[in-house]
Amino acid sequence: MSREPGAAWRGQWEADPAGGWRGRLGAGRLWFAGRGGGVSAPPYGTLNLSRHVGDLPQAVAENRRRAISRGAPTPDAVWGQLVHGPDVAWLGPEAVPGPGPVADGLLTEQAGLTIAMTFADCVPIWLASRSPAAGGLLHAGWRGTVRGVARAGVAALAARGAAPNVLDVVIGPSIGPCCYEVGSEVVDAVMALDLGPGLVDSRRHLDLWEANRRLLCAAGVAEERVLVVGLCTACHPEWLFSHRREGGRTGRNGGFFRMDPT
Repeated sequence: MSREPGAAWRGQWEADPAGGWRGRLGAGRLWFAGRGGGVSAPPYGTLNLSRHVGDLPQAVAENRRRAISRGAPTPDAVWGQLVHGPDVAWLGPEAVPGPGPVADGLLTEQAGLTIAMTFADCVPIWLASRSPAAGGLLHAGWRGTVRGVARAGVAALAARGAAPNVLDVVIGPSIGPCCYEVGSEVVDAVMALDLGPGLVDSRRHLDLWEANRRLLCAAGVAEERVLVVGLCTACHPEWLFSHRREGGRTGRNGGFFRMDPT
């Protein structure tokens, strides 16, 4: 497991704050778009990717085009319809760009297909294998975490022949334990998972990164194949949107995964 506190990602953001971060994973590629390089006005400035926060539709459409184009040759993607649940859906050749299934996990074996989701403080989890060529993206807020979306993603890939211990996983930018103070309902739900100590500190700050890392490893993912980026959305207003920091009135970052053509 690698957990330097966002050092590699911070370097990329500082070098190119409008371009975000991108990399390869399994047989595909992932990228993450923060708030730079878009056309939206405050409080959505500037690369808001959500259609559901009150931003101008034409601004969101242009922002989505720009964000997708950072990692794909055409600005088309299937966007997850997020409900903070454990459901995972497969996208095949019949998938069309635009709103996708109502699910917090989208997976594909389809070369050239781009998966997209919006994030403010929830955890993006990319997971992929090289053989078979499959992968995708999960959305894990505290509800999705306790309801098992990480485990469901690993199980869905295993059912297609991608053994958990050969998956490569990235736990991306989201609210960190430095800033995520939670109430007793959340503490109780996380403790009921029986993942061991250290997930909630004396201030009731929850470590969603570590909770999801432990859940992934319990599902069979090898520790050394999990990268925890460690970049907190609430700590970096210059780069990232944060629902918690902005009191709910803000834009959304974007996570993307694309299976490379063979």
